[in-house]
Formats: sequence, C-alpha cells, structure tokens
Amino acid sequence: MAAVSDTGAMSRSLRITLIAAAVPVAIVLWATGVFAMDRVSNSGEVLGTVTVAGTDLGGLDEDEARATLEGLQEQLSTMPISVTVAGQTFSLLPSEVGFQIDVDAMLTEAMANGRDGGVTGQFGWWLGNLGGGDPTQIHLVTGYSQNALYDVLDQWVTESIDNPAFEGGIEVVDGEVRALYPSTGLGIDKEESAGLVAAALVDLSRTPIELPTQVITPTRTNEELDAIVARIEADAADLIDADITLSYLTPPVSVRFDQTLLAESLRARLTDSESDDVELYFDADPLITYLLGIRDQIEQPPQDAEIVARWDEQVTIVPGRSQLLIDESKVSNAVLQAARSATKAGVFPFKEGDPPNLSTQEAEDLHVDGLLYRATTYFTPGGDWMNQNRVKNIQRIAEEADGALVMPGDTFSLNDYVGQRTIEDGYFRAGAIIGPVVQCCDHPANIGGGVSQFTTTMYNAVFFSGLQDVEHTPHTLYFPRYPMGREATLGYPSPDLVFRNNTDAAVLIDTETGSDYVTVRFYGNNGGLEIEAGLSDQRDWVDPSDYYVANPAMDPDAEPEQTSKGKAGFAVTVFRYITYPEGHPDKPEGGQITNTWVWRYDPFPNVFEVHPCKLPEDHRDYVATCPSGVPSVIGKQQSTAVTQIENGGWVADVVTVGNNVHNCLSVSDNGKVTDQSPTGGFLAPEEEVTLYVCNWTTETTTTTAAP
Repeated sequence: MAAVSDTGAMSRSLRITLIAAAVPVAIVLWATGVFAMDRVSNSGEVLGTVTVAGTDLGGLDEDEARATLEGLQEQLSTMPISVTVAGQTFSLLPSEVGFQIDVDAMLTEAMANGRDGGVTGQFGWWLGNLGGGDPTQIHLVTGYSQNALYDVLDQWVTESIDNPAFEGGIEVVDGEVRALYPSTGLGIDKEESAGLVAAALVDLSRTPIELPTQVITPTRTNEELDAIVARIEADAADLIDADITLSYLTPPVSVRFDQTLLAESLRARLTDSESDDVELYFDADPLITYLLGIRDQIEQPPQDAEIVARWDEQVTIVPGRSQLLIDESKVSNAVLQAARSATKAGVFPFKEGDPPNLSTQEAEDLHVDGLLYRATTYFTPGGDWMNQNRVKNIQRIAEEADGALVMPGDTFSLNDYVGQRTIEDGYFRAGAIIGPVVQCCDHPANIGGGVSQFTTTMYNAVFFSGLQDVEHTPHTLYFPRYPMGREATLGYPSPDLVFRNNTDAAVLIDTETGSDYVTVRFYGNNGGLEIEAGLSDQRDWVDPSDYYVANPAMDPDAEPEQTSKGKAGFAVTVFRYITYPEGHPDKPEGGQITNTWVWRYDPFPNVFEVHPCKLPEDHRDYVATCPSGVPSVIGKQQSTAVTQIENGGWVADVVTVGNNVHNCLSVSDNGKVTDQSPTGGFLAPEEEVTLYVCNWTTETTTTTAAP
C-alpha cells in the first residue's frame, strides 16, 4: 500500500477548513442579497404584519394604506354609539363631536415598521420575520372636540332629567340683565361621563354605555349672582344706548342696527361654573334675520377689473374684486365691537364669494401698456335735421363701442359688438348710399346713416396699430372727408369691419366725440411696430353715367332737370408698410413687410329729376301711366265737379260767386261750376283746383198801393 505524504494530508485539511469557512460566508452573502432584493421589491409598502383596530395594513403601498385608514375613520365616524342617561337612551354619531383619527400619524408609524435602526437593525428585523414574526399593533390615534361633547352631555341631561341641577346663570331680556338662580337636582359628572363616551368612540363593538347620575348641589349662591348682575348692568346698558352702524368703503355699504334690535339680541353668560366672569355678547340669530331681509341692499356682485384709458392717454387698472357676501359668522362680533366703540360704528363683515371674470392680476397680465394709435375724422356740426341725425348716429355708435376689450388672438366684429342699428337703440334716419347715390330717408339703410364715418375712423386705428385686417369694405363712392382708399363703410349684417388682435397683449378700444369730430384710440402692445401708409396714383378712370330721380311734382312733358353733376370713378392701391424691430415674436430677424389693398370707386352719376312716369322701367319709383291735365268741370253741378277733381288726386277749393261774377250769368247757372283755375295742363297731386260755383239771386220788385 502506497504511503501518503504529509504534504498531501495538509492540502486536504486546508481545503476542508476553507470550505467550512466559506459556507457561512456564502449563506450570509445569499441572505444579504435576498434582503436587498426583498427591500427593492417591497419599497413603498407596509412591511410585516401591521394592524390597526383589527384592520391589516401589511403589504399595502402607502396610498392603499392611507385609503384603508381613511375608510376606518369613515366607519368609526358613522357607527352610532348608544348612551343611556337617567333611563333615556340617546344615539351619538362620533362625527357630531368632531371625532377623527390621525391618519398621517398612524400611516407614518406603519411605514416605519421594519425600517428603523439603520441597515443592521433592518436586516436583523428582516431575519427575525422570515418565518412570519409577531404582528405589530398600532394604537388608534384619535381626537374629538371636548366642547362639542360637553354640549351634547348638557343636552342629554336637559332632555332626560326632569329636575336637573342648575348652577345658576345670567340672562338679558330686552336689554335688562337678570339673575338665573341655582337649584339642587340630578346631574352627571361631566369629566367622568366624557371619559366613558371617549372610550366608546374607539370601541368597534359599539357596546352600549350608561352614564351614572347623582344629586348635585350648586356651589354658587343667589347673593353671588345678584352681585354679578349689579356689576355688569352698566356695561350692558352702554352696549345698547344708541344705534350702531356697520359700513364698508368700497363699494359703499352702510347698515344701521337700531336700539330695539340690539336689546333683543344682547345676551350674557358666565364663562364657567367656577368663575364670576361674565361675557356680554350679541346673539347672531336676530341680527342675521334682520340682515337677510335687506340682503339685496348689502351683498355685492363680483366686480371685474377694468382697464381704463385716462385723459392723458395713459392706461390705468381699476382693481376688480370677488362677490361680497354677508359673513354670518362674524356679524355678532362686529356688532359687539361697534357697540363698545365711542363712535358706535364699525366695519361691515363681508366674505368673498364668486371671483370676478377678470381679476386685477389677469388685467395686468393682458399688458395693455400704452397708446397704439389715435385716429380722428371731422364732420360738419348743426345743419338741417338730416345732418343733425347723422351726427347723433356717429356719437351713438362711438358710445356703444367705447371700452371694448379684444383679447390676444380674438377677432372683433363691429357689427357683432354694437348690433343692428335701430330706432329703439337710439339711432336716427339720415342719408346713406342707396344704389349709386346718397338718399334719405325711407330705406332701412337710412337708420343709422353716418355710422360709416366712425367705421372709417376705427379702421384707421386698426391700420396704424398693425393689427390683422380680416374684413373691411370702402365706400362705393369717394368722399373727400375720408383718406382715399383707407376707409370703411358699415351695413347690417354686411358690410362689416372685422380685425384680429394678432398681438400678445389685449387691445382696448377707447372712443371720444365732440361737436365736429370723432376719435378712436387703440391701446395695447404690438411689440414696437412702426407703421406707414402709401397710396398709388388714381387710375382706370370711368366716366359718370346719368341717374334719374322721381319728382311727382314735375310736368311729365317737361325736360329732365339736372340736380347734381357727376364725377368720374377710379381705382387706387393702398399700401401698409410694417417695420418689425429685431427680436419681435412674429419676425425675430426684424425687417419690413407690405400689405396691399386695391379698391375701385364708382363714379358719381349725373342726377336728373323727372316725373315718375318718365323713369326707366326698372327704376324702383317707376309708374306706368303719366297723369293727364286737369279736366274741365265747368257746367257741372258742384258735387259732381268736386268728386271728379278729388278722384284725380287734387284738392277741390270751392268758391261761391254771385251774379255776373266768373260767368255766373243767369238763374240756370245756379249751383253749377261756372269757372275753374287751372283748366287743362299739368298740376301736381295734392295741389288745389279752384272751382267757382254760381249762387244766382233774383231781384225782388216792391209795389206800393195808391192812396
């Protein structure tokens, strides 16, 4: 048998030693790796077995655990507790005394389970819980309102005990302070009873409880209460010795509370059962009942912030505010503070309601920073009624458009903003372009005649502010009072003036009128654009045509009478040159662009007046039959003659004549027309035809008898 060397034996021994040493190291490394993977996979979860009031939170993530705790609070808050006092049973919802559990505190404790003590401590906890470990119980952390619970206990005593103990008190009746004397009777120990109810709040089994009663002898005496009354009578009288006023500065609100209401509302109470301190206060109920009766005079709607153009063409913002509502919770204290003051006055308590549509900050963010352009055109003041109506119409539309605010990116339509011009809306009949001429005043377009001057003025503000021209229509005829080609007319529903606010700021429209001018100012921020206008030469001339106007008073056989001389029509091109500064958001590189508009003006026609029967047949005033001359009615009886004349559209003027006047020559002419004026020829309708009617009288012969 071969011998084994010492060296070989030592090698095997070393290997065994090394293996024996490596095994625990490997186990530790394995356990450490598994611990690390477990922590990664369970990060954000409640570790181990954690319960709260029998509710398991283990394995839930933080949101799930919070939701579970909130569900537990809902369950506890809505499970009634049965409480018996003096044989009468009451039901208490924990929510009535403000009961709640501290979700955050318990969630923090649950999430900390297995995560305390650093890595070594956490690893030790993990090893200890590989086989499940002991569950962790988290105690309920709760809270409630002691004052609310004491109020409930007082109410139970009042309802269940016929002869309750009374420690005495103070009352005020119609302004007079009175003592409420104490009396011995049954009652409960409030602190002990509150402890019993508090324990029941967290008892999920909701085991009914009974509060023990006992005979209670008051510690306060009648004499002590009388002394308290004597001490505070003067203070109480001072609170109601005059009316008080609560007011607000902006908006102005002033509310007076008279002495009768103050006396009705004044109350007194001892601060606690062991103190002689008395609190005088005003009961909110009668005060609020009074205020609700005049609520519409007190409460204020929201007020939008207003962007205003000042007289010096600077912009200011009038702050907005939220709706102002009566703050019922502060009325009593506000009245008390005013009643204690030397002036018997104070601040009316408001609370905020709905916010304004445009707040002060929002108005500031619109960056209506300054004047973009001021456009002015002039008109002739006074004159005939038609011109006066025209001026009134310009002033009316300027009034309606004043203050319009066009938001960034929005499109403004003048027709949509001011609506159709109507008599009911304050517009009048004045001249307007109807067909190829200016006419007045029986066409619908005549209502609001002249508003195109305002439209032209506004269009020039649009033009020189660099705003996007969406729609505008110049007049069909050129009027020298307007910039050639750079003007606009207005009808309803078209033509319209429409522009888009293509800036990053809002645009405020401000208007002004005087006896002979209208001005439109645009305020905003166009990023520093520079605007210039250009105009081509007049071209493509068109000679005027003839236009006929009806005149029923003209003789149909007369020659047309020219009332105005025509002017040639022409075409022009209008240019707008917009220069952008470098860095402008619409053109960062800066430079100039050109907008172009082409317009053709119709010629003013040569206008002639003719009788309606001589008009072209397609003219709106054309009549097919020309009137004949005045017929002769001489020799006809008066009634027949008058009827014939009136049927012809004239007025019969009957003049009675005597013997030998206007051909009244014999008795046979009596009652007949013997002459007329005119006879034959054209006479305009409604004019008079004089008829001379004979009234013949026979001479009487007188015979005298002989003597």
